[in-house]
Amino acid sequence: MPATRAVCTVLVADYEPLGTQPVAGTSDLPFICFTDDPELTSDCWEIRTIDPAFPRDAVRSARRVKALLHEYAPEFTETLFIDNAITLRARPEDILDAALADHDLALVRHSYRETVAEEFAVVADDGLDDPARVFEQLLHYRATWPAVLDERPYSAGFIARRTTPEVVAAMRTWYDHQLRYSRRDQLSLNAALARHGLPHATLDLDNADNPWFRSAPPHGRRGERRVGEYRRALEPPEEQVRAARRT
Repeated sequence: MPATRAVCTVLVADYEPLGTQPVAGTSDLPFICFTDDPELTSDCWEIRTIDPAFPRDAVRSARRVKALLHEYAPEFTETLFIDNAITLRARPEDILDAALADHDLALVRHSYRETVAEEFAVVADDGLDDPARVFEQLLHYRATWPAVLDERPYSAGFIARRTTPEVVAAMRTWYDHQLRYSRRDQLSLNAALARHGLPHATLDLDNADNPWFRSAPPHGRRGERRVGEYRRALEPPEEQVRAARRT
């Protein structure tokens, strides 16, 4: 039976404008955007509305779609997930043919981080997540999968995968770690792969500019980096604060 294929992305909480994909006009594959915005429209994306898994946590809600894509697009056996900042340069059919030729999962190696440990340090130093949670995760990995910390991390915005039990299990562990530890998914991807011993293809592509895609923040992004996002997720809703003050 031939593979059923799609290109997918996710956009939650009006973080940035939905990007365009000119290559969609040359492809026979559907381009599907999962979003919580029922008014979102696009000339190249099929819009599918979802309820965020965590209404007060847009990051983990979006990450759930990325990691557990098989639950949101169960009709497809092969998918190419791309972050909204990515614009494809090659037909996704050709990308999937090449990326999944020998493995059921293909990931792009991080271009400018040498080790997972370095990624931990950057996340903590730049205030991209709760430092206490980040360091707890680091200590747990050092005790459980120390070799992972010396590996080069992956850039998790470009994922080609085939829906197999093994891939689904690894992706579920990946998301479990994002729930238990930091929401920064690049910190936990290597550990999830190590946990399952999952063979995969490693793509040595420049993260910003290569023959398959380019990556750049869309014009109109609200905040170049989600510094302090975890703090905002802990803030009570404004209407509840106003109600508390009235009483």
